[in-house]
Amino acid sequence: KGRNGKGCVVLFAAGNGNENVMYDGYANYHQVIAVAACNDTNRRSVYSDYGRNVWCCFPSNDFGYKPFNHPAPLTRGIYTTDRLNSAGYSPGNYTDDFGGTSSACPGVAGTVALMLSANPDLTWLQVREILKETSEKIDLANGQYDVEGHSIFYGYGKVDAERAVKKAAELKTGTPHPEVKIISALINPAGTDKGQEKISILNTSASDIDL
Repeated sequence: KGRNGKGCVVLFAAGNGNENVMYDGYANYHQVIAVAACNDTNRRSVYSDYGRNVWCCFPSNDFGYKPFNHPAPLTRGIYTTDRLNSAGYSPGNYTDDFGGTSSACPGVAGTVALMLSANPDLTWLQVREILKETSEKIDLANGQYDVEGHSIFYGYGKVDAERAVKKAAELKTGTPHPEVKIISALINPAGTDKGQEKISILNTSASDIDL
């Protein structure tokens, strides 16, 4: 019921136990966007949880692990603000080793905030679908993507903030021709005629319109 019925967008860190996300009642909830972690070489962070409910992934830290033949990352982690002076992780006010899916999740949350700033009319379901549509498929050799483009390790891919925000803006309500109405939209629910959907529109004005 949040956002005047458009729904609140809730994200949750997938977890850092290298286990199935199904064991986490929050991240496994179907109305939550569960975020896994990948590293700076477009591989799964060795600790990141996985599973059917992982929706997407975002860069975070990682470490090498020989038993899994998992190479070390190129950088320490995500650079971000820190608690001031000696109270933080680093002597200064910034740290370069923020990590875990607790680091990946706010990256996607920030992307969603940008999407909603570009188009506040998006529903929570539209936000999910935009992330699904615009994310980058990484690690194709090991990602185990299924026919729907979903990977248990990366969800629908690594979030691309630029593409997601642009797509959100494209869907902004309002049209240069409000007098044009869609009167029918027919698709095959089996999805076998992709690209051949039939849409009928009606010009309710008294003049010609160049679409």
